[in-house]
Amino acid sequence: MVPAARPTPGRVVRAGRVGLAVPLLATLLAGTVSAPASAEIVLPRERPVGEGISGPSTSAPRPATNPGLVTIAGSGYGHGVGLSQYGALGMARAGTGAEQIVQHYYTSVAVTGVRDAVDIRVNVVHRGRSVVLRPIGINAGTVPQARLVPSTGTPILLGPGDVATATPSGTAISIVVVRGSGARVQRTVSGWSVEWTGTAAWSGPATRLAVGSRAVGSSAVKERSYRWGRLALTNVSKAIEAVTTVDLHSGYLRGLAEMPSSWPTEALRAQAIIARSYALVAAGKAPRADCGGCQVWDDQRSQMYVGWAKEGERVGSTDYGARWIAAVTSTSPTSTTGIAVLYQGKPVQTFYASSTGGRTRDPKLVWGGSVPYLRPVADPWSLDSTLNPRYAAWTRTFSPATLARTMGISDGSPLASVTVTARDAAGAITQVRATSRSGQVRTLAGESFRSRLGLPSSWVTSVRLPT
Repeated sequence: MVPAARPTPGRVVRAGRVGLAVPLLATLLAGTVSAPASAEIVLPRERPVGEGISGPSTSAPRPATNPGLVTIAGSGYGHGVGLSQYGALGMARAGTGAEQIVQHYYTSVAVTGVRDAVDIRVNVVHRGRSVVLRPIGINAGTVPQARLVPSTGTPILLGPGDVATATPSGTAISIVVVRGSGARVQRTVSGWSVEWTGTAAWSGPATRLAVGSRAVGSSAVKERSYRWGRLALTNVSKAIEAVTTVDLHSGYLRGLAEMPSSWPTEALRAQAIIARSYALVAAGKAPRADCGGCQVWDDQRSQMYVGWAKEGERVGSTDYGARWIAAVTSTSPTSTTGIAVLYQGKPVQTFYASSTGGRTRDPKLVWGGSVPYLRPVADPWSLDSTLNPRYAAWTRTFSPATLARTMGISDGSPLASVTVTARDAAGAITQVRATSRSGQVRTLAGESFRSRLGLPSSWVTSVRLPT
């Protein structure tokens, strides 16, 4: 979700997205993707620009369209269930407190303190063909240290300048350590754990563990570093799964990059509250064997956990990481409790998304299951282009042939019409009908129409065929 570059406030460095030209503009990650049903659903996520935008218009300008192409117009980004992050931005700018923001988007819930000092297991490398580890000092002049603890045998210490590379070896994991002096150490065992100083696992100078990885079948390099927790490396189907076990209260939330740190304090606090609730529900589930014993992913499948890149982010003299940590801390009444979203006395899975088409959606129409605390509510802030310049209004263009294939028109004649025939109470499309000039008619569910074409959302306002 951006080419490797220096992070801007709230930005996650990731391959495949367009970076920002202005340092103070942060990118935003749209909502969680787990569904009420048991099947895992991966939904689109985005980090649209959300800071530094001004202007009198309340709708984003639409680009000029090609008269030979189909033009689809709409608004919003993401599934639109639960809290709208641009809605939280608008409410915070209007002076609304975090607790009130949360209660606007989740119906009949309590926003109160619960015990959150629990471990959560986060997959940070999936299907790795190589994992590179090295300790880095947080403060100048300190000596960072890490230790590789094998499943059998004595630990291997890593100091400044030492680099360890882990690769699958049959059903085991081989680690080669290259010392700063050039000396090499190699060991192959069934599994490894990694600890570093300044954590609950090992006292000493504040250290972060840098983790670089390449996935099986990919040449892309994923680079992250982690201030808290401890790391476990396991071999699953001849690939490495790396899972960090980190305290939810004092570590995990600090590393979540779900909202730009430059946004208003109350919006950040609202994000911390709902992120804590989502994580608490996940932490109560059994670890999954296929991801090395994880409970959540570090990407769009769960919540975006980037570790030190969020907690330590700075732009010039501005410490944006400190702003996010302050928001997390302000929602932590004690050293073992945090403010969360409760329904009937229990933390709930708090779905959230970037923005909507003016009203949030009923999850029954998105995933097929009703959730009592996720009722559609008004979200006018998403349609304000001064807040949401990229997705208050958007257009996408396609060839007529692409749209015909999407709709299942197979008679070879041109499209005569494509019509939205049903919408839900939030205004999102639930059914689309296409008719060819020879009379063939096909219908498609709204969510299928959105996903097949890769549209930002299901809030489609018009489908215009070439003249």
